[in-house]
Amino acid sequence: QLNWKSGWNNNYSIEEVYQRNRESDFNRGFTQAGAHRSDFRVTVQGEPIARRASRGEQKLIAIMMLLAQNKAISAAIGDAPILLIDDFPSELDENNRRILVSRLNAMDHCQIFITTIDSSLVQDVSTPRMFHVEHGGVSSEGV
Repeated sequence: QLNWKSGWNNNYSIEEVYQRNRESDFNRGFTQAGAHRSDFRVTVQGEPIARRASRGEQKLIAIMMLLAQNKAISAAIGDAPILLIDDFPSELDENNRRILVSRLNAMDHCQIFITTIDSSLVQDVSTPRMFHVEHGGVSSEGV
């Protein structure tokens, strides 16, 4: 189950909240309410996902939610957002890495940036381009 908590008082539209808090936000130097204050919780049979799933399963759930969000944004704006996936293979077993690579390869017209210390773990990503970072320098080479 996915439970979402908005980052503002639901008795008002987000526009009304921004307008009502404008002066106070300006004086404080930050926005007190809004989408950036939203949160969601994933539960299984009423328990937080952290109690029911391994760290790898949690990471896979988070990435799949990101892919679903990407698809929704693409449909809404007609263009695919850029995906950034840090430390791709960590906490994912080989089978789940394959599943994720398959999903990534199915993404239409989407730029995907993946960080990893072992490029062989992402070798099946379609049309990869590798950037090697060492001592603050970046080199580009085809894989």
